[in-house]
Amino acid sequence: MNNNNIFVFFYFSNEFDLKDIDKEIYTKNQKEIFHLFFFNNKNLHFDKNIIINNELNSIFNALPAEYILDKHNNTILLTKKINNFNFIKFDNDTDNAYNKYLVSATHRIDSIIQTFNLFIKFYTDKDLFFIVPYKIFNEFSNNLKEKNISYETIQKNSNILLNYDIYYWINYFSRFDEHKGRIDENNIQIIYKINF
Repeated sequence: MNNNNIFVFFYFSNEFDLKDIDKEIYTKNQKEIFHLFFFNNKNLHFDKNIIINNELNSIFNALPAEYILDKHNNTILLTKKINNFNFIKFDNDTDNAYNKYLVSATHRIDSIIQTFNLFIKFYTDKDLFFIVPYKIFNEFSNNLKEKNISYETIQKNSNILLNYDIYYWINYFSRFDEHKGRIDENNIQIIYKINF
């Protein structure tokens, strides 16, 4: 039986291009240790338009550019043109790329969920904080139900969270850029407390 606290924070944000975080941290009073697991949301967009744009960009990047020098306006115009564009091939290539993307994204989701399932059994002596992309909320919640893991939704200002400066630690270890985005209370959509 676990005596530790386990929390799952579901965050919603722009895509963060950083590695997952796995850190052991002392609380402010230095008496307790908790473990922070932050899972990035890179390539979890599920948006076929992004794949279409990537396919178009790869086609354009492979084309030679034509330059037109306009001495009167002191400009150079760069143009690329696709002659005889094959829409059927493009649709097939896009579908194949999207299917590969879905396999990769599904693998990423499974990896996050399996890590959670393993670590809640392995780390029974520390409080655990899992910071998980909101994009996989349904899959994560289904996993809890399938594994008969009891949980409750808690408020962001819950007394049990006051000892942990969780937003500070997420941003500290992930080295988020102030201009590109940070995780704060506004990014957190739902918090689960896991009950054993």
